[in-house]
Amino acid sequence: MQITSLTIHRLICYWLIWLSVALLSLCSFSIPTVSSPEEAVPHRPASPMPTPEDLLAPIVGRGDLVWPLFPWRLARSRRRRTIQLPKWLVRLLQLWALSRWMRGWSMAQWVAFLSRYQACRFLGGMLFLYPMLKELEVAEIVDKYCPTEAEVKHGTVVSVLVLNRLTAPRPLYQVARWMAFSILPLVLGISARKLNDDRLGRTLDAIEPHLREIWIEIVIRALEQYDIDPSVIFYDLTAFVMMGNYEGSELVDFGFAHNTPMDKRKVKLAANVTQDGGIPFDWAAICGRESDTATAEGNMQQLLQVLSRRDWPKDGVLVVGDRAMVNSRLAIGYEALKEDGLYYLAGLEPRTNEHKDLLASVSLQELRAHYLLGEDGHRYWGVKRPITFIYVYEDEEGNEVEKRVTHTALIVLSEATRRQWRCTRIKQLRELSAQLQEEVKDKLNQPYWRNPETIRKRAQSRLDDSPVGELMKVEVGGEYGAVEMQWWVDRDALRERCRLDGRYLLVTDHPTLSSVEMLQIYKDKDQVEKRFQVTKQVLLVRPIYLHKDERIEAMLLVNMIALLVYSLAERRCRRNGLQITGRRLLYEFAPLHVIETHCWDGSVLYRCMPLTPCQQDILQRMGLAGATQLETIGLTACGVSGGQLILPPLCSPEQAF
Repeated sequence: MQITSLTIHRLICYWLIWLSVALLSLCSFSIPTVSSPEEAVPHRPASPMPTPEDLLAPIVGRGDLVWPLFPWRLARSRRRRTIQLPKWLVRLLQLWALSRWMRGWSMAQWVAFLSRYQACRFLGGMLFLYPMLKELEVAEIVDKYCPTEAEVKHGTVVSVLVLNRLTAPRPLYQVARWMAFSILPLVLGISARKLNDDRLGRTLDAIEPHLREIWIEIVIRALEQYDIDPSVIFYDLTAFVMMGNYEGSELVDFGFAHNTPMDKRKVKLAANVTQDGGIPFDWAAICGRESDTATAEGNMQQLLQVLSRRDWPKDGVLVVGDRAMVNSRLAIGYEALKEDGLYYLAGLEPRTNEHKDLLASVSLQELRAHYLLGEDGHRYWGVKRPITFIYVYEDEEGNEVEKRVTHTALIVLSEATRRQWRCTRIKQLRELSAQLQEEVKDKLNQPYWRNPETIRKRAQSRLDDSPVGELMKVEVGGEYGAVEMQWWVDRDALRERCRLDGRYLLVTDHPTLSSVEMLQIYKDKDQVEKRFQVTKQVLLVRPIYLHKDERIEAMLLVNMIALLVYSLAERRCRRNGLQITGRRLLYEFAPLHVIETHCWDGSVLYRCMPLTPCQQDILQRMGLAGATQLETIGLTACGVSGGQLILPPLCSPEQAF
């Protein structure tokens, strides 16, 4: 700094004046006094409200000195000498000015001054999902069957994919970016860029030959860890529509599936779910052209493989399915499985005359005399009857062979279903009558509508197109140009049709199931449908951005492991008195993040967002409330300050991205 002086005496005078002002300002510091809160609060200056620009600023600056260090400016003169102040004096004056400026700083300004930068990392439901993956030993089991010398093990990749499906499902090429902004790089100690889509694809290729072994060991671990009862298992199929060209694929093909378009290729998923908590027990990827009935027998054989690895329940295992699970051929095949303790319970569509007669053989009075369960408007009655299945086939020599087997059938009458069918039939009869009136009778004796035979054919075509056409009688008479027409409901046919309203058949080969148990268990089979909804709406299995059958099956394994963890978390809360769904669990923890603060000295501070009372209650019931939030997901504290964890960085910020 240079100051121009006119004379030595004048320069000394200026600096004496400046020194006097500095001494006066130092002596004028106000010393804060301790007062009561009532006296202190009114005199505290109100902090100004932050502007949107302040809130959106990515970095809080410390600021620089923008005013001159001295309150005067001396004129320069080329003809006069200059005097330069010592550097130590200049630094001292700058520190004094900075201390005057920092005197009114708030705590937030001090934190911003000491912090280099901050980052926000997603935690969410991983707070309780990651410990559950460790309990199931998913990574260890995958590494057991798929060893590798790579830096990132296949088990770690599978765990990351499972957490991604549960918290924020992404295509494979977006998983690395999602991981970079999550807590996983710090927990696992690996860089997010190492999990690119090529690396994920290689993991899917590696685990595909061992899908069955990996799944069986994981599910057996879940059965033992959570004490799940597999005595009742529900079986059903669903389909995932595939977009793209899959020529030559043995898994993706056209086929029939409920609520899916016929002109789209699809892959089917056959799943078994336990009655205890709706836990996925077994699954298989099936070609889209495969019929549901053709998969039932193979599913029973696969269940034997899983159940043979564990002690059998005392009363065996009951597999519950819909109408596609049983027919005459399958009933004969199930008879051989009874020796292994495997039984079935399914609805039966009466296609043969014997089964139709059995359904109609029980009178309404007899059914009303055997009440099963239900409340007003949703009551059920039922009567047990033996049912015989007859299967005729040709042996190797071309001779016809007939096999018979007798099981137990329950004829069920549902009051709600009976009322619904009758309301639907009345509506259909009214629509048919309106069509005959508007499309036929109102046009009688007009051009092209004068021939009685023509009128009769057109009326009959309306009857053939209606599901209740056989309940309506039409009479056409008169001569050409004077045709008359009338119609009425055939009450005898309607009475015969109404006899079977609300009735259906349940069939089982279990020797000790009562009528009430058969109905109660069958009514719970919607648990497997609810799990299918989770895969499609929460895990977002579709659309699948994969084109190799091996990778599609491996990705289905990842989704089934995610569904297993989802179901176990839901069951864990409900067993501890908290009636909550898995979707609600993930929703409650979705806003949870970890704030990562890097200071100028290289230290890092990790602070988890405060938990809400609902989150604390969930962790309490799941048995995870004993440890601090960050310790729950595997981070170890090296120091505690003010209730916050100060942790060493396991992975540098540059390596995390």
